[in-house]
Amino acid sequence: KTLVAQVFKDGVMIQQEVRHIGNKVKQEFGGNSIILVLALFNIFGFTLTIAGITGFIVSVGIAVDGNILIFERMKEELANGRDFEASAKEGFKRAWESIRDSHISTLISALILFYLASGVVQGFGTTLIIGIGMSLFTAITVSRLLVTLLGYQEWLLKTKLGRFITLQK
Repeated sequence: KTLVAQVFKDGVMIQQEVRHIGNKVKQEFGGNSIILVLALFNIFGFTLTIAGITGFIVSVGIAVDGNILIFERMKEELANGRDFEASAKEGFKRAWESIRDSHISTLISALILFYLASGVVQGFGTTLIIGIGMSLFTAITVSRLLVTLLGYQEWLLKTKLGRFITLQK
């Protein structure tokens, strides 16, 4: 439990650092997956090996990639003149196929590693499977909920973050 608690603490610290680098919105939504995966590891008492930590890092990359797809599709729709609500709906719809396909192909690879390998490689496969599941969940539900809530907060759309999302200067 000490290692899991330290990894959770480090994950929270990493998430806080990542917020200040690059595109804040995309990384914030990717952070939802980080918190959920680390919480699952803590709840079930998983001990993370180097291979398991590597699987976790790969799953974080997949989570961020899914959110990048969603926000890029939203930006395209906003640039085409749609309002925020319509662009969010269409952005999620257009990004879904790519997100689904990437998650399924990675899941197949992780399952093959889990069933055919032994030892630490199974740990990699296990953490990757859990991370992919949480990434898919956060992309479909949590990110959509947060974007929808953002759309109903007119005052928030007028802030610097809101202007960034809606491509306004």
